[in-house]
Amino acid sequence: MKSDPGGIMTAWAAAEAQPCTTVEIEWTSGSWTNETSRVVSWAIDTQMVNPLYGWLSLAGQPIGTAQIVVVNDDGRYSQSRSGSQANTYGIRGKRVRIRAGYVIGGTATYPAGYEWVGRIMDVPEAETEGTVSLSCQDMLSDAKTRFLSTKVNNSSTYLPEGLSPADWITTLAGLVGLSVSSKTDTGLMRIPYCWLDESEVLRDMRDCAASEGGALFCDNDGSVVFWNMAHWAGQTRADYGSVILGLSSYAELLPKRDYESEYNIIASEYTPMRYGKPTTVYSLKQYISVPPSGSVSQTLNFQWPILAFVSYTLNACTAGGVSSSINVSPSSPQYAKRWDVTFSNSDTLNEVYITQFDVLAYPIDKRPAAQYIRDLSSGKPYPRRYQLPNTQYVQTQEQVELLCDMLADRMSTVRLQAQARQVNGNPLFELGDIIGVTSSLTGLNEDFILVGKHSKFGDGDYVMDLDLFALAGLYQYSNYFKVGTSTLGATSDVVLY
Repeated sequence: MKSDPGGIMTAWAAAEAQPCTTVEIEWTSGSWTNETSRVVSWAIDTQMVNPLYGWLSLAGQPIGTAQIVVVNDDGRYSQSRSGSQANTYGIRGKRVRIRAGYVIGGTATYPAGYEWVGRIMDVPEAETEGTVSLSCQDMLSDAKTRFLSTKVNNSSTYLPEGLSPADWITTLAGLVGLSVSSKTDTGLMRIPYCWLDESEVLRDMRDCAASEGGALFCDNDGSVVFWNMAHWAGQTRADYGSVILGLSSYAELLPKRDYESEYNIIASEYTPMRYGKPTTVYSLKQYISVPPSGSVSQTLNFQWPILAFVSYTLNACTAGGVSSSINVSPSSPQYAKRWDVTFSNSDTLNEVYITQFDVLAYPIDKRPAAQYIRDLSSGKPYPRRYQLPNTQYVQTQEQVELLCDMLADRMSTVRLQAQARQVNGNPLFELGDIIGVTSSLTGLNEDFILVGKHSKFGDGDYVMDLDLFALAGLYQYSNYFKVGTSTLGATSDVVLY
């Protein structure tokens, strides 16, 4: 929960409070323009788990979005309008940031940071309407549109080895220019080998987070957050300001027990990997013809990701015999899973045919896939199994046991969820906060984790719908060992798993 600069929590609880907002667009790099005077309304949707799958979504939640309705009677946001702001600077991909707060003592007051940061992705227009809606996505969209391969780190290694999920997510975020929040957890396990192969970076970030049953999302300020499955272990509502939503806080409360997500058998496959022996990871299947004084570029896809390059074997000939006029550039692969190579022919008279090109390297030796099953169906009315999606980042027995054991404990009991609708907007709330909820009709009196926030501002109103998952039963114990806090040898502290 954000720190209250003074008066916001009081204004949030008051019957009559005046909300305020600021909306800015970065039309040119580093230069933000205040667009608030043109803003009619906005709606923001952010989630840290997929509401359809709950804790089983494993970092697969939708990207956060914002819809900002602005006055466009002069064509300011129309890219085809000559001389307009959008025509001059473009509009797709421009960063936008939103602040929300309350007027306190006649002064617009905001908590530090922002309510939402993202990019404008589309501007649906209409000829006769005086407004347009800026359709925006949060900063994870930068990772969704980028497909990269793992590049050489130095002369001796092609793949990061032994990284924690947090380390690899930080690396991936840096590849696409995203910042990682200081609130990010460290990983619980080490991943033996990490690599990209023309992969969508966001998908790999999510798969990496899923290897520890974690959450991956953007915070209010547009930074990437990774939390492992132990994030809330030992935490209470008091750690988040002891906020309670009572009857006066919402227009409707919808508790729900998620029977569809009750699973008492959790299974997952994993592929053990190790440092392989020198192996031919690529062999030319058909000859390559290189014209006189010409060149041919090829992408060579290796059979396995490589850890270290050894050498290549090249044989070439002309119509008259063996040729040595072929140059290979670059002289070694740039990527863990492929080599973008150019063959150049220095012979000014003869076409050269490359008949052999073998690449020798130390690959990752993938062992046959194994499966681990955590079965807690004993004593249950009927067994129900869930097979976790495969991810290349679950590579060891320790990883798969931690993942399945935790999720089996978590999912074998029906989980309480709730949605609090039409809550007065509170700009201090952040995804992951623990808040209390009480009601008289349903008798609810529980602490919940805030996993989704759907905010609306306009016509003098600032309200939000909150998606909530009960904290109770999420962990077996409340006194887990905390690195840097717990005392070594203390009998009251238990290891997570």
